[in-house]
This record gives sequence, structure tokens and C-alpha cells, in this order.
Amino acid sequence: MIEVQRFQIRKEDILSLGKEETAFLLLAGHAANQLNVLIKIVNLSSNYSSEAEIANKLSAAQTHILIRLLYGTLGETLEWMKRPDTQKLIGMKYHENLPTESKSAYARLKALWGRPNILHYLRNNFAFHFPKPDQILAGLASVPDEEDWSWYAAPEDTNSLYLISELAVGYGSLSAASELQDNEAFSKILSNVIAVSNDLSTVLGSLIAVIAGQNLLEKLERSIVRFHGAPDAKTTSLSFFHEEDPLPPVPTHSHDAY
Repeated sequence: MIEVQRFQIRKEDILSLGKEETAFLLLAGHAANQLNVLIKIVNLSSNYSSEAEIANKLSAAQTHILIRLLYGTLGETLEWMKRPDTQKLIGMKYHENLPTESKSAYARLKALWGRPNILHYLRNNFAFHFPKPDQILAGLASVPDEEDWSWYAAPEDTNSLYLISELAVGYGSLSAASELQDNEAFSKILSNVIAVSNDLSTVLGSLIAVIAGQNLLEKLERSIVRFHGAPDAKTTSLSFFHEEDPLPPVPTHSHDAY
């Protein structure tokens, strides 16, 4: 069973924080949401295993695509957090009330801002910004001959993968750790992703809790929501391949979340 606390917020109450703090609280929640969803999907994709080599290969490529989206999101969140207006709010109003663990995590994040780091490089060159022609060609040149230089095309677009494109982007992104061997370079990138993701999740969750505690706690309507039947995260996986209807039905609930 999953038990979730629901905090219902009235529009007038959240707007009462003022323009800057309302925007900050909304963006902190947005950043946390993106990280939580991407981490979940990366884990599900990396869980996949099959007796079919092609399924494992393309699902691994899918996982690498998702990881690049994750480190791009981490880099983008760091860019938001180091904005002067964001720094001003955190430093002047909320930092002193953060738990010790969150203060330590915040200090580690700030240490990334004053020097080049892998996430910044990847965000600007391979994640949220497409590589320049020279970069993608350099990535292609570094793809070993023994890799699978293939395109996989299926009648369904979502079951197709231009694998050589992902190999070129993937090997190109490893130039961020060019002093290491390729497998070590990927490990370095992944360890940075995990460390920064953990610190950001800690800081964002604490900031939201502190802001709510100082300004909104008495105005929130709290209730408990329980959900039964959630799949086990350790055994659930996301395969690259899926059976699809020729014409999928149009979702009827697409606006329910809004």
C-alpha cells in the first residue's frame, strides 16, 4: 500500500506569498517533479532484461537516452538555483531553517557553480542543446568498429531506433571525461548524476517544507490518500519494444491533471 499525504492549497493563499516567493515555490516543486519522474523512468528502463539480444540492446540505448535527459534536467535545475533572485531568497529567508543535511547538500551544489563540471558541459553540448557538427562527428569517429552500426526500423515509430545516432551522441558525451577510458568515463558521469540528484532532491524537498511551514501550514487542508496495487519498483521494467495498435485510441483523460 502507498500512503500519500495530500495538502490542498487555495490559490489566494499561495499567491499571498508575493510574486517572487510564489514563483520560487512553484519552480521548486516543478524541479522536484521532473527529477522524481525521470529517476523513476531511468530505474524502470535499467531494470529490463530479456533473453533476446536485440531487446536488451535497444532497451539499454533507451536507458542512455533517459539518463541524458536526466543530467540535462539536473544541469538546468542548477542553472535556476544559482540565479541571483533564487540565491537571494534561499540565503536571506530560508537557509538558516534548513536541516543540517540539507545545508550540507546545498553547500556541495554551490561548489559546482564556480568551476566547470560534467553536468554543465553535458547540458550545454549533449542534453538540452544539440551537439555542434564537429562534436557529433568526433563522437562518430570514436565509436568502436565492433559496436552495432545499425538502424532498427519497425512499422511503428516507437519501436524504431537509429542506434548509430545514439552511439555517436553517447561516445561524444564521454569527451567530458576524456582523460579516462570510456567505461570509466561513463561511470564518472553516472556518479555525478547520482550525487547531484540526491543533493538536489534533499535541498528542494527541504526548501518546500520550510516555505510551507513558515507561510502556509495553518492554511493547508491535509488528508491521507491510500493506493493499493502499485507495482514493485525492483521487479517492474520498461521495455523498449511494445505491441501497438495501428491507430491508438485518443486518450480521454489527457486534461484530468490540469
